[in-house]
Amino acid sequence: MKLHKLKSYTFVFIQFSIVGILWYNGGIIAHTIPLLCLQLLALLLGGWAIILMQQHLSIFPDVAKDATLLSHGPYKFIRHPMYTSLLILTLAVIIENFSLLRVMLWFALLCDLLFKLHYEEQLLSEKFQKYSGYKMHSWKLIPFIF
Repeated sequence: MKLHKLKSYTFVFIQFSIVGILWYNGGIIAHTIPLLCLQLLALLLGGWAIILMQQHLSIFPDVAKDATLLSHGPYKFIRHPMYTSLLILTLAVIIENFSLLRVMLWFALLCDLLFKLHYEEQLLSEKFQKYSGYKMHSWKLIPFIF
């Protein structure tokens, strides 16, 4: 297996493992109205991004050979809206069912996604000449912040 495939599989394995542990350790669906609304907004953001991705959707950071650079919809503002969506979804249940373990798991998920998006952005920069310009006019995860 090539090194870049191993990296991709490792990032995804860590991501799904952490979400699985969170699910097992208290669930991943909020029970209060404000946090459920936050999760709904996260799902709408993630769903919108998935719809725009269409046939190029992948849980792996590797760029498809026939991929196109998306810079409309949520991608106009956020380069990784599906990662943002996952972080918001899980943060809501961390807030609701707070524990040190769950906070540490969320930060581990955040770190994994940051490493994954950094790797993905390297691949996207190699594939698309316009990616560096796109990066200057969009945010990684949180508009106006990061």
